[in-house]
Amino acid sequence: MSKRLARALLGLAVVSACAPQSAQQAPVVAPSPSVAPTPNATATARPPNRSDDLLLIRAAQKLRLVSAKTGDQLREWPDGILVDEAKAVYVAVPLASATKVARIDLATGQELRAITFDGHYVLRYLYDGPGGLSPNGRWLTLVDPNVCQQSFGSAPPPTPQPCVSRYTILDTALDRQPRRVELQGNLWIEAISTDGRSLYLRENLPPQQPSDQHLRIYDLERRTLVPEDVPTAGGAPPTYTYGHTGPEVFSPDGKVRYTLYPFSGDVSAPMVHVLDLDGRSVRRITLPTWSFTPNEEASAWTQLLSPDGATLYAVNGMIGAFIAIDTATNTIRRATKLDSKAANEDGFVAALLRWFFPIAEAKRFIRGAAQLSPDGRTIYALADTGIVVVDAETFALTRRLGAACPALPCSRDELRFDGLALSGDGARLYAVSDLFLKVAILDTTSGASLGELRMADYPVIVGIQQP
Repeated sequence: MSKRLARALLGLAVVSACAPQSAQQAPVVAPSPSVAPTPNATATARPPNRSDDLLLIRAAQKLRLVSAKTGDQLREWPDGILVDEAKAVYVAVPLASATKVARIDLATGQELRAITFDGHYVLRYLYDGPGGLSPNGRWLTLVDPNVCQQSFGSAPPPTPQPCVSRYTILDTALDRQPRRVELQGNLWIEAISTDGRSLYLRENLPPQQPSDQHLRIYDLERRTLVPEDVPTAGGAPPTYTYGHTGPEVFSPDGKVRYTLYPFSGDVSAPMVHVLDLDGRSVRRITLPTWSFTPNEEASAWTQLLSPDGATLYAVNGMIGAFIAIDTATNTIRRATKLDSKAANEDGFVAALLRWFFPIAEAKRFIRGAAQLSPDGRTIYALADTGIVVVDAETFALTRRLGAACPALPCSRDELRFDGLALSGDGARLYAVSDLFLKVAILDTTSGASLGELRMADYPVIVGIQQP
């Protein structure tokens, strides 16, 4: 018998004698996110949870209304762009040689209005789902997905054809045919201004094998592509727009768009991209260099806007970065690095089990990495394990939620979440685990568990309705 095996058997004997009863039952582990589970219509039945909320969940290209109490699926609709405080949705439906865009009422399922036009166009996919609306909801942009012959990053064909980018711009009244735009090159829509004059595009150069990106403007009134890049305020070099993380955030009047980029291109620091949609200029706010991370934690960056729109928070709970930006001056007001990594709170037995039976840690796809309470006083952010609760004014770490093992044995993956959603009254926090296909429900006052939902698909909570 090897020394390693002997130590393992001795450890098992110690664990059996010391661990609570729940530790002697093997945990049920859902499939890894790398293996798609068999889609089901609803969550697995469990004892009722202590929440009466109704969750609007995006999963498997569907929108589903699910009871937080029972996990039952109540309604289902095609995926699309939620509007009117999640009371309606815009969907794009492919037809034989045309596209139909409709606005559907979620309460009744009825089609409120619709329009059909020639060509195949789709809603452009943003960070957390379909998008393409102007900030004021007046204009809807759609794209032809066939831009270049080969996929992004692959080798060009022997005789490459020119890339062509095509878009349609609809008035959301859906009472007139769309404006159409066709441009030579590989350009993606970034945003459209509230007045419908400026279409912001990310130009990928060279088109067939992009290695650089520039921000451009298509003037919809003059029907022309403005020759130069969007000017950067303060005389700085042009801002190159590499992939951003977290949802885009708009000022209350819809005239400014904020996006956060983990990599700024020319310095080792994240940046916030401040785009004046009506003024056609951009400003770059470089975040502290200590907040830069080239690792998986970069995906945990997100932005939160205070209720009065005066403060933009750049948050990454996994590295402990909390930064407040004054939106009037576009300057950093306060920046703090917290120790967001929890101590080993699950004790000697769990540590011993992990030593004898090491478990590979799963990769995470983060979205909804932080939430701001309705009163603007508290930030909830995903950490390496669990959730950190931070005072929005002082950036003091007040407590941690979900950072202790509920039962043993326990892997660190069981304490890791991939998304957060907060009820409208701020009383309940929903934490999503992709690996275990579950949603934990937490009381934000006491930190107590209110139950959990077992899901059949990887869920993104996009809305919460209270009774």
